[in-house]
Amino acid sequence: MDRRNFLITGAPALLLAGCSGGNKTPQVCPPGMTGIYPNCQWLPPPPPPPPPQGQWNMGPQIRGAQYSIGMPTTVGDRWEFPSPTKEVPYPHAGYVTRPISLAGKTRIRMTWEIEGEGPFLAAVDTQIPPYLCFHFQRNGDDWSGVNQFESYRWYSKDQVNLAPGPASLEVPLQWSAWVSVMGKATEADFAAALNDVCCTGFAFGGASGKGHGAYATKPGSFFVLKSYDAF
Repeated sequence: MDRRNFLITGAPALLLAGCSGGNKTPQVCPPGMTGIYPNCQWLPPPPPPPPPQGQWNMGPQIRGAQYSIGMPTTVGDRWEFPSPTKEVPYPHAGYVTRPISLAGKTRIRMTWEIEGEGPFLAAVDTQIPPYLCFHFQRNGDDWSGVNQFESYRWYSKDQVNLAPGPASLEVPLQWSAWVSVMGKATEADFAAALNDVCCTGFAFGGASGKGHGAYATKPGSFFVLKSYDAF
């Protein structure tokens, strides 16, 4: 069950090729990594900066790269779904977040409207219609989904298919209503993440994963956020 499980591979070898030569002295790993070569690991990337007041981060943004292809890094309460162009043939909107704490909260409620007719497709797999679900992320996530980081991103099990018109979603902040990156995290993991949240919001997905993104097949479809409340 892949839930936006980004694995960044190849970079360490490229960065370290030829650095030691015949010298057997331990080599320090390159910037952005920790350990002694060849046992290098990525440091968690810094979180994206808080969006300007009244705006949301569009992402994910990982080590300077925008993974919502064809989208700006911040959006307001009304924004246009990306659609394919010659320059960007495979766009999508993925994660929409703000630095909102969930400590002490019991539910999330959101209302929105989609203007325009779409049609909408999932970015990776079109077996089922694309949808919106809630999302929150723990501080220090490295986006690998490996080991302890499997429990650092959570997605609501309830979701709403993308379709023209008004819609709403309300989900309790209970472990039974949420799923982690690979669906293996425990109730204790959920509680730990809930008390150490870096950002909260919603994500678009499809058959391949809850954060893998969605797009409109032609221009002119807008997402309009009416309300988002954690209480």
